[in-house]
Formats: sequence, C-alpha cells, structure tokens
Amino acid sequence: MTENKAEKHLKYTYDNIYEINEVYRLSPEPTATLETFSYDGVGNRTTDSDYSNYAYNTNNQLTSYDSITFNYDKNGNLTK
Repeated sequence: MTENKAEKHLKYTYDNIYEINEVYRLSPEPTATLETFSYDGVGNRTTDSDYSNYAYNTNNQLTSYDSITFNYDKNGNLTK
C-alpha cells in the first residue's frame, strides 16, 4: 500500500496476518527513512525502529511504551 498525503510519500508492508512490518518515508525528507516493527507470538508489538520498550500484562494490554505507562481498571478499561 502506498499513500501520498500532505506531500509525504509513504509505503507500507504487511506480514501474512496483516500486521504492519515496515513504513518507508520517501519524501519530503532529505533521505528516505525506514521504520520496522516486530511482534510477539500473540501479535503484541514488541519493537519498532525507535522504541523497544513495549510491555504488556497477562491480558495483553499495553502497560508501558518507552517512558509512558498505562493503567487499567478491573473491567479492562484504560484509566491512565
């Protein structure tokens, strides 16, 4: 899939279960950039080109990303 939006040329690649693997940023950057992603066995994103500190609880809810933390109530609703 390729998208042209606000003078940005983006190209996305996906794996066989439609998780995004790569994003190519082709312009207007001085040079093209590539961001890559990886996932654990249940489909939670574990790394990308910029961050590798994704953490999940036993309910597969994201609990931290980089230096941001997330909390959930007993019903699984995001509270922070």
